[in-house]
Amino acid sequence: MDMKVLIWDIWGDYGHFRKYFTTSSPLTFSFPPRPTISGMIGALIGLPKEEYSEYFTKDQAYIGVRILKPVKKTRLGINYINTKEAIDMSKIKTRSRVKVELLKEPKYRIYLHHKDSGIYKKVKEFLSCGKNYYTLSLGLSELIANYSFIGEEDVKEIGQDTEFTPVHSVLPLFEELEIKFEGDKEYLKDTVPNVQNAERNVVEYIKVIFEKNGHPIICKPQNYLETKAGERFVFL
Repeated sequence: MDMKVLIWDIWGDYGHFRKYFTTSSPLTFSFPPRPTISGMIGALIGLPKEEYSEYFTKDQAYIGVRILKPVKKTRLGINYINTKEAIDMSKIKTRSRVKVELLKEPKYRIYLHHKDSGIYKKVKEFLSCGKNYYTLSLGLSELIANYSFIGEEDVKEIGQDTEFTPVHSVLPLFEELEIKFEGDKEYLKDTVPNVQNAERNVVEYIKVIFEKNGHPIICKPQNYLETKAGERFVFL
C-alpha cells in the first residue's frame, strides 16, 4: 500500500516527556510517545486541548518517530509555586524545589499520515509555511521547540521481510521481532503510553526498542514503510 506522509524535524535545548510512574522526582522518556506527538500536532494547527485526542486515534492517524541526536539526560532543580495563591507573584514565600530529569539537546523526526484529508492538508499547510497556532514545546511549556519541514513523501509499505533490514525509527517490540544486535550500538527498551481517550486517560501502553544514538536497528519487522531516499520507519 502506498500513502503520502508528512515528515518534519523538531528539536530544542531541553525536553521532558514525563514517565507515568514518577511523582516527586520526575523522570523522562527518551522520545515523545505517540499521545505527546498528537498534542504537538494539535498545538501546531490549533486544536483545543480538550479535543485533540479524538482526532488522533490509531484508526485515523498513523504516527512514527525517529531519534536524530544521541539521547542525553541531565537533572535540574526547578522551583514550583502554587499558582492558585499567586495573586502577587513577588509575595509568594512557599516554593517546592524539585529535581527534574531533562533531555539535553533532543532532536526527533516525525512521520504522519492522516485519513482525514482536512486535517492532513491543514498540517501540511502549517508545516510548509513554518507557522503554528500555539507555541510548540518538548513536553513542558517552558521547553520551547523549533521545527523544520522536511517534505511530503510518497512512501510504500513493505510486508514482513525474510531478510534483515535497517529500520531508522523507534520500533514496537513484539516477541516475534528478530533483531541482529551489533556490538557498537546501545539498545534501549521501554514501555510507553500509546493511546489515550477523550478524557486524556491512557488506554494502551506498548513496549518499544530504539538505539540510543539514533542509529538504525537491523531487524525483520512485520512491515515497514520506505521513502524514495531509503529511509525506513514504522508507525507506533
